[in-house]
Amino acid sequence: MARHNIRDVLQAISIENLAPNEYLVGDQGDQFRIFPGDPITPVLPTRTPVEDNSVGSGRAYPQKSKPYYFNGINFPYGMALNSTMGQRVFRNWLGGTVADTPNTTPGTVDEVIQMKKPGTQPVVVNLLRKNGGEQFLYGDAFVQTIEISQQQAGEPRISGSFGNPGHSIKLSNTAIDTLDVDPMDPYLKYHGAMTSLVFSDGTTTYDYASQGRLIDVTFSGNQNVIVSQLPGDGFLDSANPCYGAVAKNFFIGVQTAEIRGRVFLDDNFTEFDSWAADKKLTSIILLFRSCEIIGLTTHNSEVEIKIPVGEFNLEGDQQDDFGAYSFNIRAIEGDPTTGSLVIGRLRRVLGSTIDELAP
Repeated sequence: MARHNIRDVLQAISIENLAPNEYLVGDQGDQFRIFPGDPITPVLPTRTPVEDNSVGSGRAYPQKSKPYYFNGINFPYGMALNSTMGQRVFRNWLGGTVADTPNTTPGTVDEVIQMKKPGTQPVVVNLLRKNGGEQFLYGDAFVQTIEISQQQAGEPRISGSFGNPGHSIKLSNTAIDTLDVDPMDPYLKYHGAMTSLVFSDGTTTYDYASQGRLIDVTFSGNQNVIVSQLPGDGFLDSANPCYGAVAKNFFIGVQTAEIRGRVFLDDNFTEFDSWAADKKLTSIILLFRSCEIIGLTTHNSEVEIKIPVGEFNLEGDQQDDFGAYSFNIRAIEGDPTTGSLVIGRLRRVLGSTIDELAP
């Protein structure tokens, strides 16, 4: 009897972002691309049964339950922050429009990404996993949560989770040939010594990395997508509706985002005065950069996270034998112009785009 190592998995994402309820079940393996990630346990469909606790038979035990709805998946993603799947996860979490600004001489492009509005549908993809008996396609997969973190100058890491309304299908019930799946693209990772965090309280601009004070930093966010089970929903197997229904209504709730960090205390501690005065913070920018040069001249691959407006709290902390403080910057209000709670920027090689089209 064979054993299937969890590292032997084939995992791929649809090259394009798709429309809701669009499933690549035909001979469309070439519309998927392998993506890198940490090993995870198998991702399997689950469903919620309805209990039958009726009595009358003279026995106190429950009756046979009945499958009712398939649950949304919890498809985790994690590895070192990277310029392919890592950027894609961040882009899809934001979900909004992308505006390109070419940097012709350096041979790069800056892609500024807005955040989708609450009440709209999230950006969705198809995900594919194959490893032994685990062979499934998941449709309508959206990025629910995201976290990008760094401890001291360690390599930045990204983690998050894909959810969906419950749609899945066995690969054997599709015409997908996994031999046609595009191979993994080369990717860059990011160097912790090049990370920066900058913001203003309206009076003072703080740039902790340039002062040698930044210890740890983490960005986290949640789309808070709401999946509603409603009359009119379909069934995973229309010929066998008693296998279970699948929700088709899923919309973004009120997103949340924050940056947490630790910083060495200095002689002045003007941050405390800003906190005591209950000042708003603006242009909070967390920037991750690769050590490798991309394009033609001096640019690096970049992932920039901007919280246009925030409020913060702080408490005492330490690092080794030295005094420090921890802070939490919560995103509020949204950008005065676009309304985005968070704005992203990706620096990529000129001619590439994060919203790639399948061949």
